[in-house]
Amino acid sequence: MPKPVITKAVKKRYYRNRQFREKMTIEKKTVWWNGVWENKYGQYIGRHRPMYKGIRPYLQGHILDLGIGVTDMYVEGQDITGLDMSTECMRIMRQRHPWGNWVLGDAADTKLPSASFDTVVLANILEHYKDFTPLIYEAKRLIKPDGTIVIVLSLENYDVDHVYPKWDEEMIRTKVTSHFQRAEIELYDERWWIIRGYNKNYEDKLQTKNSN
Repeated sequence: MPKPVITKAVKKRYYRNRQFREKMTIEKKTVWWNGVWENKYGQYIGRHRPMYKGIRPYLQGHILDLGIGVTDMYVEGQDITGLDMSTECMRIMRQRHPWGNWVLGDAADTKLPSASFDTVVLANILEHYKDFTPLIYEAKRLIKPDGTIVIVLSLENYDVDHVYPKWDEEMIRTKVTSHFQRAEIELYDERWWIIRGYNKNYEDKLQTKNSN
């Protein structure tokens, strides 16, 4: 099957027409972003680097980053698997960070084994999906019983591709943290919401640790 092509006319409509963007398939959007990632790498990294400091303390053990895009948040020696639908993102990550495990795939259907990771990261990805529930379900399937799911949501409407351009705490509690047995919400640097989601096993472990 031939790959979809993003023409100049499509690019113009993409930026000017929100309904047109929302009707585009994820596959077609991926082709669009494949064409701009190399040029946007430095800009994207610079914009998100302050966020990295906020979530690094929660990155423990075997880490999976779903919809990783391009990043320099991880360092050599960490046990990191990063997954994205963009072939260009994976090419860039393999070239710049060859020590990581970079996987081409669908964040909502990874085909990875269940209960395999200590930390699953969903950073700046939920806002790209009209229905992001499958992403959270997949993260919950992949996390170990005592693991942590780290979700990052931006307060800045910097991308026309965002379905949810502005998050507030009420929306987070309704749409995001309701999926977890226990969750903690943190506003970091006045620019990002950092959510840590846990399951029942984690809470049992925490109570046991506190009672000893």
